[in-house]
Amino acid sequence: MPHNPNGVLMIANRLIDAGHRRVIVVSPEGDPASAGSVKLLRELADRGKRVIFIDMTAFGTVSAAMLDGNQPAGITDLLAGKRRFKEVIHCDRFSQAHVIPLGNADPVLAMRSADRLPLILDALETIYDFVLIECGPSSSVHIRQVTDGAATIIMSIVDPDDNAVAISALDLDQNGFEDVIILMGEAENI
Repeated sequence: MPHNPNGVLMIANRLIDAGHRRVIVVSPEGDPASAGSVKLLRELADRGKRVIFIDMTAFGTVSAAMLDGNQPAGITDLLAGKRRFKEVIHCDRFSQAHVIPLGNADPVLAMRSADRLPLILDALETIYDFVLIECGPSSSVHIRQVTDGAATIIMSIVDPDDNAVAISALDLDQNGFEDVIILMGEAENI
C-alpha cells in the first residue's frame, strides 16, 4: 500500500531532502489540525533529527498537551525578557524533541519585542536540524515575521472541505506563499 503523499511520513522525507531548517505550520482548523505538526515533529525526532517545536498559537493548548498539561515559561516570556533560552526549552513527553511553549507573559507585552523573533529563530537554527513553528490559524501577515530567509511553509489540515482551509490557502497564495506543502492529518489527541 503506497504512503499518503500528504501524510506525515512523506512530508518528513520532503523536509529532510529540502534542507530548510525553519518550518512554519499554519493550521486553519485550529488545535485539531495542529496535532499534525506534533506528529511531524515526533516523526523527525524518531529519525534522529534534533527538532524544536515553538508554540505560537493563541492559547498554547498544543504545547501544554506535549508537556503533560503544564504551561511553563515559553516564547512570550523570552520575548518579554523575563526568561532566558535555557528556561523556556522543555522536553516533549513522547519524543526526544524539545518544546518552547507559548509561555505565561502578557502577549501584548511580548509582541512589543517581536523584532527579536528572527534573532531567536536564527539562534535556534544553529543548534537544531529543524525549528518547527506552529502558528495555528494565522494569516500570511502574521507568519511573515517568522519567514525571513529560507523556510518551508506547511498547511496542516484535517478536512479539506472546511471553509477556513480554503480562506487560508487563498490568503497564503495571494500574499506570496505559493509553495505551501499540505499536511493531511486526522483529528486526534496529541
